[in-house]
Amino acid sequence: MIALAAVIYKKSAVQHFERHPCLYIPTFGFMCAKITNPLVVAHMTKSEMYLYDTALISPALLFLDQCFNSFIDKYIVLWIALILSLFNLLRYCVSVCRIAAHLFHIKGCPMPSNHH
Repeated sequence: MIALAAVIYKKSAVQHFERHPCLYIPTFGFMCAKITNPLVVAHMTKSEMYLYDTALISPALLFLDQCFNSFIDKYIVLWIALILSLFNLLRYCVSVCRIAAHLFHIKGCPMPSNHH
């Protein structure tokens, strides 16, 4: 993932990644976190892990945009990659928490009922 980030950074002709590090760094941070979390869960549970991960969609989007010099503005593509990677990480973390809560019979954030 780090090599892919470096390649995308160096191949940028527009230098958006130098001008917008506050978008570029969190985007790849979320992607790396999304890949690391399933590794930890798979190791702890001794379960299998899939080779292809949805976390690879965002760097693929950035890479393909660089290679084919898309008509879409690089700044917009970077925002899309950030949102996709953040959503992907949050979706995975919420699903792991829900599965753990279900397995351990933990009621998370119970809402008070208004039964009279």
